[in-house]
Parts: sequence; structure tokens; C-alpha cells
Amino acid sequence: MKKVVSMILCAVLMLGVFAGCGAQKPEDVIKSEFKAISSLKDDEYTKVLGDSLGQSGLGTDNEEKLVEALLKNLSCETGKSTVNGDTATVACKITNVNFGEAIQQGYQDALANAIANMGTLSEDELTQQTSDILVDALVNADASNKITLDVNIELKKVSGKWEIQESDELTNAIVGDMINAMQELQ
Repeated sequence: MKKVVSMILCAVLMLGVFAGCGAQKPEDVIKSEFKAISSLKDDEYTKVLGDSLGQSGLGTDNEEKLVEALLKNLSCETGKSTVNGDTATVACKITNVNFGEAIQQGYQDALANAIANMGTLSEDELTQQTSDILVDALVNADASNKITLDVNIELKKVSGKWEIQESDELTNAIVGDMINAMQELQ
């Protein structure tokens, strides 16, 4: 599941590089990126993933459903920004569906399924069912149950253009606190 999240984040950040090319201020780059993400149509989520589609082991259909679920309710409010030469920090509030709660429920359901089917399914069948259960938990998460996380987004000026820098804090916020919830389960 972490591989999927990393893949999604990389694709999202690449989308932001293109969306933010004309922006002058760091907060404009962030606003452009989130606007580009929120304006994606159903069939465009696959384009965001590009060559990485099918690399997670979840199956292409599950990946497409998962990417759409994780990104369609994502929003960001920018706050105070600080620029120091070629680096900048922008205080943001990122809101998404609370996928942390959804993944925890999904893991409980997957464990119950594994126990119920112990000895009756092959390892491959059980792995596929577990993937399907986890993806379904995220895809069917209650969209009205949102979480807003405060994140300081770091940007770096590269070739005269601001680029968002990946961080665990940003990744977790984009995926609705799912990373923190998965760490609590370990």
C-alpha cells in the first residue's frame, strides 16, 4: 500500500510541476497544483499515473479506482509564506477524506477475511482478496468524514521555477492521514 501512495504522490507532484510553471510565488504554485488535481476528470487519473500504472501489484483497475478516490476530494488552503533565497515554506491546510480511519477498518476486515478463509484459499487468492478489501475500504470511505491537516510545504527554486519538495508530512496530508494510521497498525 505504501508503494501505491508513493507512486501517487510522485505523479501528483509531477502534475504540479507542469501546473505551476507560470506561477511566480510559491503559494501560487501550490494553488495551481491543487487546482489541477481537483479539475481532473474520471478518465484522466490514469494519465496522471502514466508509466507507473500497474506497478503496485494491486492491479490496474484497483489502482485507477484508488487514485480517483484519494484525489477527488483533496483541497488545500494556503496561508503565510516565507521565502529565503531559493527556498520557501508555505503554511497550508490540506483537507481530504479521512482515509486513516478507512484503512484501519479495511485492515480489520482483511484480517477477519484471512482468518475466515484460512486453509481454504491459496496464498495468491488471499493476497488478492486482501488487496480488494483494502482498496474497497478506501474507495468506499465516507466522503463526508473529512480531515484537515496543517502542513508546512517546502518549495525549492529550480531553473527559476518553484517546485514542491516531497515530505512525509505532505504525503500523509494528501492521502487523508492514511500513512499515520498504517504506522499505528504496525
